Amino acid sequence: MAKDKGRRHVPPQPFTWWTSEIFRERALEDMSEEARENYYKESGQTHVEEERD
Repeated sequence: MAKDKGRRHVPPQPFTWWTSEIFRERALEDMSEEARENYYKESGQTHVEEERD
């Protein structure tokens, strides 16, 4: 049952470590800025653009 607790907000796709927000945030912190920008572009998010302004 404990496993299902963290899966509540998982989108309909195979569960991977990347779908876990904690691990995703940690990975983004470890990424270089360039890699982070590429990730945001690919995922359709605009955090990087907003921060730059």
